[in-house]
Amino acid sequence: MKVKLAQVGLPRRKNSFISLIPRWSGTEKSVSVKEFFELVESSARIGCWSEFDRIQITILKLSHVAKIFYSSNPELQKADISWENFKAKFLHRFGDVKSDQYHYMQLQTARQKKDETSRILGSVSFTDHENSP
Repeated sequence: MKVKLAQVGLPRRKNSFISLIPRWSGTEKSVSVKEFFELVESSARIGCWSEFDRIQITILKLSHVAKIFYSSNPELQKADISWENFKAKFLHRFGDVKSDQYHYMQLQTARQKKDETSRILGSVSFTDHENSP
């Protein structure tokens, strides 16, 4: 006699939600790493995926820079890595996908407002350099 999973109250894993997750490259052209993992997690909740399923599906959805990061990081490939640790590594690495040029331009175009004072970084303030010979 076969017992259906739904009859005993066990959740049934649904793989149809995999198609809702786009490939993710980790570049400026893709959604943020946070958005990507939120999409994976929401699909996992609805689809009743295990931690192992989440990791394997995420790996399948990686491309370009993100795939290279995964492939070059042995810790991410360990069989006993937890979902939270796996996700944390990606969040740390891809937390800010803006280019170096963007940050450089932000720094170059920064202006002090009238009511702002100079901030001190370490023991040197920004205004100290303007007055030095």
